[in-house]
Amino acid sequence: MNETIEESQDAANADFEALGIKPDLIAALERLRLDAPTEIQRQMIPAVLDGKDCLARAHSGAGKTNTYLLPILQTVTPGEGLQAMVILPTRSIALQFQRNLQRFAPEKPLQTAVALGGRSSHDQPDPLSQSPEVLIATPRGAGSLTRRSDHDWSALRILVIDEADAILDERGSDQLEQVHDALKHEYQTILLTGSLDEPVRALADKMLRDPVEIDMPPGKPRSTSASQSYFAVEPDEKFDALVSFCKQESPKLALVLTNTDEQARMLTQRLERVRVTCRWIDERSDPKRREQRGRRQPRDRSEVIVVNDPAPRRLSTIPASHLLHYEMPDAIDTYMHRLEQASRLRKQGEIIAFVEPSQETMLAEIEQRIGKTMKKREPLKRPPRRQRDQKSEPGRSQPTRETTPSQPEADVRGRLNKILRPNEELEARGVKPPARTLGSRFRTNRRGKPLRRPGVK
Repeated sequence: MNETIEESQDAANADFEALGIKPDLIAALERLRLDAPTEIQRQMIPAVLDGKDCLARAHSGAGKTNTYLLPILQTVTPGEGLQAMVILPTRSIALQFQRNLQRFAPEKPLQTAVALGGRSSHDQPDPLSQSPEVLIATPRGAGSLTRRSDHDWSALRILVIDEADAILDERGSDQLEQVHDALKHEYQTILLTGSLDEPVRALADKMLRDPVEIDMPPGKPRSTSASQSYFAVEPDEKFDALVSFCKQESPKLALVLTNTDEQARMLTQRLERVRVTCRWIDERSDPKRREQRGRRQPRDRSEVIVVNDPAPRRLSTIPASHLLHYEMPDAIDTYMHRLEQASRLRKQGEIIAFVEPSQETMLAEIEQRIGKTMKKREPLKRPPRRQRDQKSEPGRSQPTRETTPSQPEADVRGRLNKILRPNEELEARGVKPPARTLGSRFRTNRRGKPLRRPGVK
């Protein structure tokens, strides 16, 4: 058994060595227990090491990060200034890439800096003040740095734009153009995307010179490996089932998918009325407002994000814990497209569909398409509102809360008891006490005239 493991490791090392990776990085890959190179790594790493511009289309989970991370580690020399800049669509992905780079620090220590952009960046120190060799930035962070004229970019040799389609979807084309205009010298550009539509092609034509194009066919979405189940619900019970799931399961970050923007808008309003923390992502939402709203959101609270078809490309940048198909799509291809866009679903994440009786045929076709049977779950019942006169269940005692009345409240109760308590001596003599009431001070105004306090004219 041990001989088999050693042979497989030797084969993996030989594969990376054949791609041009040096022995020190191969030792790091062995330490991190990384397997043999993926298909996109086999095709792209040699071209990147040769200094050629690259345009690659690949889905998340194909191993595309290491296609430029390993060449950066191999070609960047410590102490020679800023030599590589990596632009990523979101703050979380940028910080994650920095952590991945630091995993190779024992073999290749490099000074890194992160530029996230936003209003808070004005109060932070300059990311380039520590003379990093690798700059990791969001589009806004890179744009704000390149607008400044006091930085020297002449040592930059590698520019990486990962998930370019998501960046363009976030209206980041202006920032990318600022970066392109600021770099006047010759450098290598690596552009990775999930789709090769017209905006991505236009960006590639402007920023790349005779690129090596690599087009990886879309495989099975990575999110299909997550746990998948469904609720069998009636149409009028669907909303209550969703609210019950959100309040009882408390998902960290749930993506709720609908078919149209009108359904998404109405669902967001209904969830807000029942005090479920939610927001709606659509093509018209402003990225700056969405970023500010995300910063104000506490991390320890559960949140629901409502999305409508067609699923936006920036869905692939959200590390969701749950994917909820509140409205089943009309076509199976649309369902698979949702799974492809939710590529950053967490490893322990769940995919749950709300299936109506008329959609059972589509459910069977989806199970055949993904190659697994979806587990049926019983819908959670929405808890009723609390009532003051709610009686305890038989055989179960309800806890009572003992309260100590305050001093003013105790004085008022004492005077009322003194007034209402009968005088035994007068009753023994046959004398009836006069009727005591709260008086005219609390009498309602029946004639529409303003009430006056006693003693006030």
